[in-house]
Amino acid sequence: MLDILKNRPNFALELKKTLLSTMKKILFALTLICFTSPIFSNEGDNDNTKEAKEISVIGKAKGALKAYCKDAAKGDLSASVRNISPCFDSNYVTEVTFYRTTPCPPNQICIQLVEIVGKVTVDCNNEIIEIICGESSAQ
Repeated sequence: MLDILKNRPNFALELKKTLLSTMKKILFALTLICFTSPIFSNEGDNDNTKEAKEISVIGKAKGALKAYCKDAAKGDLSASVRNISPCFDSNYVTEVTFYRTTPCPPNQICIQLVEIVGKVTVDCNNEIIEIICGESSAQ
């Protein structure tokens, strides 16, 4: 071992350079793997896509509710969306609840009442599978 060190006085420096070069290659390979993996890619649903899907489901559900429920045609409706269960194609079975609130005058204490107008359930293929108006139900 001492003979090797005598013949190669820069052995430690060469070893350090070799290790550093190898570590750079490994780090580059890991970085490349990380940025090309699906976990880090931006191909999934982003916030804009999710919002667009939600708006589409609300629009379809509101149209069905207004066609079926007499009370839904009156006034403005607000909607609340709840995902019930996931589907295989990254979609969800969704329940949309429509409600109305009583208007309160500005700068006054007011008890705001919430009236549930109806609920609509939308399946994985964005088809209406259930409409509930008050206590009555249509399937």
